[in-house]
Amino acid sequence: NDASEQTLTCIHIHPKWIEACDRYQISRFRLPTGITTKTLVRKESIKHIVGLGMAEFSETKSWLHFRNSTGVTISCRRFVEDYPPLAEYLKVEGTEAALPKGLQEAVERAEEFSKENADCNMVKIELKKNLLILKGLGISGWYAEKKKLSYEGREIAFLIAPKILTETAKKSNKCIISQDKIKVEGGKWKYVTVLSKVSDNGHVEDTSDE
Repeated sequence: NDASEQTLTCIHIHPKWIEACDRYQISRFRLPTGITTKTLVRKESIKHIVGLGMAEFSETKSWLHFRNSTGVTISCRRFVEDYPPLAEYLKVEGTEAALPKGLQEAVERAEEFSKENADCNMVKIELKKNLLILKGLGISGWYAEKKKLSYEGREIAFLIAPKILTETAKKSNKCIISQDKIKVEGGKWKYVTVLSKVSDNGHVEDTSDE
């Protein structure tokens, strides 16, 4: 959401994949896009094509054009700028862990509170020895739920969008946890998020700049 870093407010469309990054998390979906030249498109523009059932696209020098079966067309401004190379950050080595059963339902309960933060709908995950704690905080209150899981690593905490967490849990129940990242991978897609450190006094330290 930082307008001073326009590149990271965009979706990067490559001939072989689509990806995005906001300094905290990375998502990459590998698929042939049909585009001839890699480009950036503002997320506010391109997000509307899904709900309108766009099935065709064409590209011109400055625009991407999408059309659905009824003839409705949306044109998105394209920006031909360099995008940060993300490949090295997608390589995560660490301990494999299995996401607990019932996580999707727990996230839905937590989101009843977190969605009150319209500009930043995030739930908090804390990992401790053999324990996952899910928290959703909103204006009217908060919700917390504990889940058992097989985990012997250090205590860590991070924020994640509820929709991303539920979708990744549906497609893969395994993740890889390193010292500073967590990675979930399923077939043609990869998702990596930065992990925040938990200090001695129990507070979460921001490590996004690392």
